[in-house]
Amino acid sequence: MFDYILTGPISGVSAGLYLAGLINETADLLNSPGTKVNPPYFAALFTILVTLYFWRKNIIGIHESSQKALRIMQITTVMVVILIVWCIITVLQRGFNPIPLPTVANIHFTDEAVGWLKGSAWTQVSFIAILIGLGHSVLAMSGEESLAQVNREIASPKLRNLKRAGFIIFVYSLLFTSLVSFFAVAIIPDNERVHVYIDNLIGGLAMNVVGPLPLRLLFHAFVVVVGTVILSGAVNTAIVGSNGVLNRVAEDGVLPDWLRNPHKKFGTSAHIITMIVALQIITIILTRGNIQLLGDAYAFGIIWSFAMQGLSVLVLRYKQPEEPEWKVPLNFRIGGREFPLDWD
Repeated sequence: MFDYILTGPISGVSAGLYLAGLINETADLLNSPGTKVNPPYFAALFTILVTLYFWRKNIIGIHESSQKALRIMQITTVMVVILIVWCIITVLQRGFNPIPLPTVANIHFTDEAVGWLKGSAWTQVSFIAILIGLGHSVLAMSGEESLAQVNREIASPKLRNLKRAGFIIFVYSLLFTSLVSFFAVAIIPDNERVHVYIDNLIGGLAMNVVGPLPLRLLFHAFVVVVGTVILSGAVNTAIVGSNGVLNRVAEDGVLPDWLRNPHKKFGTSAHIITMIVALQIITIILTRGNIQLLGDAYAFGIIWSFAMQGLSVLVLRYKQPEEPEWKVPLNFRIGGREFPLDWD
């Protein structure tokens, strides 16, 4: 639930930051500083409005359309392909900023990045420094985490479709999430990337590729619209996933029965939905649109979630020693005991 409560705010704030970046850049180009907005506060307000919108839709009983999700996926794929090709053309025509090697001399952490290791000598060890960076990249695994939210709704054969969905998320993460970071370093000037586009790397890429300014602005707007639609949909996914989890917990008698009382008019679990949305809005207000804080909290929550799930699987293997229905490949036996190379 810790992950689910944070999924909505971090997705909405990311979408709000994209919109704020587009508004501010357009204001600069039109020489209209009075129309500029404060990105974190604008993103927080935008996220609250989106959350309230989906709260109302879920109270009424929103109909999830797989056809609409497919259309969004297709549009996103078009955007990703255009961005990658355009960045490659930019690198070939204009060259690129050299990407430094991950050595201690080249890795510089802010106080927020090192967290509990602030002032520790461990940050001066290259291997530990790389692990810290990888820890912050755990947020990129949120797509895989979303599979848990929609697991019950996946069509049969469930295992095959889960594997297909996981592979698609892997490809997108490899070809989009990671490439955006590398292209951002290679194409966007260091000063602009750090001070202007640090919360909006895709927008920064759209404005720094080769080509006429009107075309770049148009593509930037297209990127922002697509990103906003996807991330706003993730707000609803978080509400739906949380609602499903809490309903199952309430069915087991862990939560009070009144939480499951249906809405008098629409028949939905309004109490649970309202509680979820209230927690999300409180999170948005407390963080005030700080994407760094939200990202750190989300990554921290995912790590603990994976750790507890791994511990649960280990306990179940001893409490229920019978053969599992399915095992991750590449297991080997030593002395009659089986050891997995890849943990389930």
